[in-house]
Amino acid sequence: MDLIGCFKDQDAASKRFEEKHGQEPESYLDVCSSCQDEKPNHARNAREKYGAYE
Repeated sequence: MDLIGCFKDQDAASKRFEEKHGQEPESYLDVCSSCQDEKPNHARNAREKYGAYE
């Protein structure tokens, strides 16, 4: 499985996703390309907080 771009700390990222969206994520979490383009500061902060596979 290719995890490039996925967060290293999936547990913490999943908890935050559930807090924010009110549901569990359906798959591994990463920064999607539209969020990267529309909210680059948010994307960078998320990668710093949860780590990301390169």
